[in-house]
Amino acid sequence: MKTMKPVDVLIVGAGISGAFCAYLLMRQGLTVALVDDPHRAGIGSNNNPGGLNPLHGPGIPGPMATFALKALGLHREHAPHIAELCARPVPIRPVVRYELALNDTEAAALQPMQSLYNRTEGFAASQVDHTHFLREEPLANPLFQSVLRLEGNYLVDAAGYTATIRDAARALGAQSVGATVRGFLRERGNVVGVMTDNGPLYAARIVVAAGAWLGELIAELGFSLPMSPVKGQLLHIRHPARDDVTHHLSRGGTGIYAHRPGEFLIGGTQEQAGFDPSPTAEGREDLWHQAEALLPGIRAAETCAQLVGFRPTFPDLQPMVGYVPGYTEVLVLGGGWSKGMLYAPALAEAAVGLITQAPSLVDLPAALSVARLQSPD
Repeated sequence: MKTMKPVDVLIVGAGISGAFCAYLLMRQGLTVALVDDPHRAGIGSNNNPGGLNPLHGPGIPGPMATFALKALGLHREHAPHIAELCARPVPIRPVVRYELALNDTEAAALQPMQSLYNRTEGFAASQVDHTHFLREEPLANPLFQSVLRLEGNYLVDAAGYTATIRDAARALGAQSVGATVRGFLRERGNVVGVMTDNGPLYAARIVVAAGAWLGELIAELGFSLPMSPVKGQLLHIRHPARDDVTHHLSRGGTGIYAHRPGEFLIGGTQEQAGFDPSPTAEGREDLWHQAEALLPGIRAAETCAQLVGFRPTFPDLQPMVGYVPGYTEVLVLGGGWSKGMLYAPALAEAAVGLITQAPSLVDLPAALSVARLQSPD
């Protein structure tokens, strides 16, 4: 690799959070290099359903509610500028979601969801009668007790969206480096860069946005962050009988997500399997079984791929952003679990605020501080 001039900020990890961070930093006039490990590229940000659902998830309703809504707002706010920079549409759209209940317990759980949607600006929820829903989704399980129609969420094509944000950062002048980071470079006790398998890279600030590998990289600095990679499997299917379907079907943690015309993602599993990237027969069967409760004949669909992604997960299921204690040159950014795609621009904006010392951008719940989980080795 040709020796690269030092930059203001080096971002380790080119997934959705790293890409947004690069884009926002470039808009602030800083010089940025985005380091993407070719052996890990896309295994987190690309292999997920792409739902931007701010009224669901840990701490919602609760301490994460305002932050989640802000994150969705940032996705929508930046989309026109990103489209202009890339000279192509941004793959983001509003999506209707139908939440099905098959028993009394599930039906009762839909009531607070309906209330939350209807009291949140920009969202709406309504009960749908059997006849109307079966006209909308004639292949659905006819034994459902109730259906809730949810409006206000958004959907992205995860891989295409992440690539578009990266391209926007490059259009603004961000450099892109394909390399594996092997460790940090230090001078007189300060971190001044990283060593890669292709040579050193130097920067005044380093943002570690390495997804599920964040904890491994930070450990070299003498701190332990209890991050684990939660393995998630998805089925990418083609179902010609549903070519015109653009809505989602959900039941609890199970979803059938409209991906492209006639194509859908079934998700997802949650497994503690370390960094094992292998799709499994057990995972595939579990996904089919979950999906059949929503669409009984769905196994007739063509399987395009079985995808595996790693959700970077802390014990409290919340992300974090901030400086590594003792190092004013190194920030960590990530740990969004199943909400990583949603939270990315808000986490990135907070990181930019810390780097540029713009307090107005650092709008973080206390629950996202680095110190809450970090402990000295």
